[in-house]
Amino acid sequence: MGQASQSLRVLLADDSAPLCASLASLLRKFTGVQVVGQIQDGAEVVERVRELKPHVLVTDLRMTNLTGIEVLKRLRQEDLHPIVIVFTSHMEDEYADACKALGASYFFTKPQYEKVIDTIKQLQRDGGPAQ
Repeated sequence: MGQASQSLRVLLADDSAPLCASLASLLRKFTGVQVVGQIQDGAEVVERVRELKPHVLVTDLRMTNLTGIEVLKRLRQEDLHPIVIVFTSHMEDEYADACKALGASYFFTKPQYEKVIDTIKQLQRDGGPAQ
């Protein structure tokens, strides 16, 4: 298996293109992390997960056309299992509880970029999910 195929593949989904670009820029600095896409439209997320097969999905809850909660439900329905990091401005416990119940592994509130970055770096060091 080549080095490129060992990279942790990360898909970013947020209605803010500047936020996606900032996260992507930060993540590209790390060896072994590959940003495979940036999406602002919630309706595209499940299709892109199916197509790009990311190891990690970083998603907001508020996006156009489909919420992050709906994305999590559809991922589960389609038996797609990336590691999901919810990165949102919704701090209420009921959102965190709902996301975790639907399969999200992590829930961070904005603007805690460092927690998202540190989690992805740790996942990469740990070898990512078993494929």
